[in-house]
Amino acid sequence: MTTSRHLSSPPWSLRALLVLSLALPGVGTLFASLDIVPRKPGSDNIDLVLKDMDTGKLLGSFWNRDAGTSDYGFESSKAPVFYWNEDRSLVAIDYGNPRHSAVCLYRATAKTIKAIDLPELSPEQAAPLDAIGDRSAGGSEVAKWLPDGTLVIKYSAFGEAKQESGEAPEAHVWATVNITGLIASITTNSSVEPESAESAGAPDDAGMDAAKLAGKHQVSGKNSDGSPYKGTVKITVQDEVVSLEWTIGKTVSKGKGLLVGNFLGVKLDEGIALYSLVGQADGISLVGLWSGAGSTAVNPDTILIGNPDITSLDLSPTQGTGRYLSLRETDDGQVEADVLITGKGKAREITWSMGKKKTPCQAIAHSSGLAVLTPEGLAVYQEEKDDKGEAWFSGALLSAKGKRLPQSLTPVGK
Repeated sequence: MTTSRHLSSPPWSLRALLVLSLALPGVGTLFASLDIVPRKPGSDNIDLVLKDMDTGKLLGSFWNRDAGTSDYGFESSKAPVFYWNEDRSLVAIDYGNPRHSAVCLYRATAKTIKAIDLPELSPEQAAPLDAIGDRSAGGSEVAKWLPDGTLVIKYSAFGEAKQESGEAPEAHVWATVNITGLIASITTNSSVEPESAESAGAPDDAGMDAAKLAGKHQVSGKNSDGSPYKGTVKITVQDEVVSLEWTIGKTVSKGKGLLVGNFLGVKLDEGIALYSLVGQADGISLVGLWSGAGSTAVNPDTILIGNPDITSLDLSPTQGTGRYLSLRETDDGQVEADVLITGKGKAREITWSMGKKKTPCQAIAHSSGLAVLTPEGLAVYQEEKDDKGEAWFSGALLSAKGKRLPQSLTPVGK
């Protein structure tokens, strides 16, 4: 069934369509095959389709201006402008008409896109806009994606020009939209454009809220001998520390870890684990690998929160090897260590040097994440790129006292 929307009320009170996910650093290829493109390559953006770029299959009609149809409930009198987030799991769209603009956001799954409503601005939030009388134009537009996966939307109202001065009054409100599953909420609004998380001094490892992981969930994976297992895992979160308790048959095992970006690293009773987190419409998938103490073999382990439809990922490591400088922030200043990362597999070989003491460390790498059992505790990292495109790792250490301490790895000797 084809549905449509009409711009019939002030743009800042529109219920713009949204499809939501969580921004996922490190799994950028997961949704990259979907795109919204002209039906005929090279033609104008007046007949757009959802296409699987890997297979070339057309999945549906996104927007046909002349026919006024859409398989995804989209209608606009002007060509839409698309703003994909970093991993292409979300696309924010500017649409509308010359006098009234609006924003909608679609979430990509494996084979389609879906939509939900964006909450309206409250009367208090919209007050600066409502103060503009005799409006000539206005609406909402995409301002930016923030590194933590939230979306900033700019709302505007423009009044008629005054005869005596020729000046037209205008007002603007910036709203930050937080996304959890299929729920979108406006967390902050301001008459001043918000800074990005990076420029505002937010931690580099901002990402999914660890509290979303709490509860009792289904888990499946493989033992070190290759045999499959199924059971449950209970997750609790306190002071940013994630505690896990697996129950497989009559066997109970435990671990503690940290969430850095969208990677959960865990120190097991005997070994180490690293998960990529994939937020979806109906839940969250934790797709990971674990390795027993002293082992170089890795085994799959997948935790499903809710009813997610993604249960597997390409966990090939994207980061390189080499020598790094480790910097850890403490109350007494920085603690340095020399770190050598070797090996090309998912079980990395790491030598941790502090002064004359060199310690071999167990580690797991996949996607752009890295977890290491250092001499000081569990370290969890996510690969980043600087302005020159050079890779480094932001992260945190879970100390032996259960305290989270900022820690980073910066390449040296290059």
